[in-house]
Amino acid sequence: MRRQKHILVYHVGSIGDTIVALPAFRTLRSHFPDSKITLVNLSVRHDPAHATLYEHTELFDRKHILLPPRSLPGQLLLRLKFLRISLFGRYSALYCFSPDLPRILVRCFRFFQRAPVRHCFLLPEMQVEPLHQAYLECLKRDGMEVPPEAFDFSSTPMENAAAKRLHARIAPDLALPLIAFGIGSGQQCSKWPLEHYAALISILRSRMAFIPFYPGGEGERKDAEQLIARCGGVFAGDTDCRSLRRTIAFLRRCGCYIGNDTGVAHLAAAAGIPCAVIYSAHDLPPEKWHPFGECNLFLRSDPSCAGCGCRTCPKGDPAPCLAQISVEEAAVKIQKWLEEKVNIRKQGVLVR
Repeated sequence: MRRQKHILVYHVGSIGDTIVALPAFRTLRSHFPDSKITLVNLSVRHDPAHATLYEHTELFDRKHILLPPRSLPGQLLLRLKFLRISLFGRYSALYCFSPDLPRILVRCFRFFQRAPVRHCFLLPEMQVEPLHQAYLECLKRDGMEVPPEAFDFSSTPMENAAAKRLHARIAPDLALPLIAFGIGSGQQCSKWPLEHYAALISILRSRMAFIPFYPGGEGERKDAEQLIARCGGVFAGDTDCRSLRRTIAFLRRCGCYIGNDTGVAHLAAAAGIPCAVIYSAHDLPPEKWHPFGECNLFLRSDPSCAGCGCRTCPKGDPAPCLAQISVEEAAVKIQKWLEEKVNIRKQGVLVR
């Protein structure tokens, strides 16, 4: 591939989307170490917390974090921003990491830049691959090699020290392992019922000793407090972890993650701990949002309405595809996974 002087990267997403794209962004930077790379990220949330994941990196020379438009004027303003980005910059190529090509940006780019556009996503022959692997496969087809540091999410000494202090404060009994339970989600269709989590945690705690840890933001605080009252455990919100990078550093001190298909699951995978993820059936293919890791467990059902794409299930709350995953089924599979993959001693102490 010819040398690129200035590359424009377009990406859509939030926390989980950014985590799975970072290995591809690192591959791109490794292949073009001397090029200027500009990121245009269209966030799916108005709180672009995922931007903190780029701290302490040199992936991008410039970043445009754009918020999702909520109205017609907002949509017009977004198009004007795409036009401005296409006009004020001399780019050699545009790489799009998104389900669909951004039509306005691509049209403006092709008209003003006369440079190639590369769409990196799940190609038809990649339908059973996780998205992070599909991104890398697209880049490898362009002759790029995946660098050893592509999946390196190591924390800084300051982040590790903050995680150690938080651990000592919220879980002073360091002899017992922490298990992170991801009970929240920004989508109703992705939330396994809170009553199911209460029953699951009670079953697991009757068989092994551990401290439940509930990560999340203020939106998860109320549910976490209900679980703490019923099952015990600790909660650490945004004010405790401060940033997503500190959250990764703290999750590295947990034995594993059990919970919903949400951004915290991908943070846990970035921390390098095993993940047991409970999936709804609204998004196909089912493998697309699998997090990193070789020792993960995936729980899901396969109803006739699979692939509906709904963020809020029209059939009720909880979504039937999640309600079909019973506590008993989850407890049996997770217990076996904990013993075989996570390596838990009979007394409940995690061996890392």
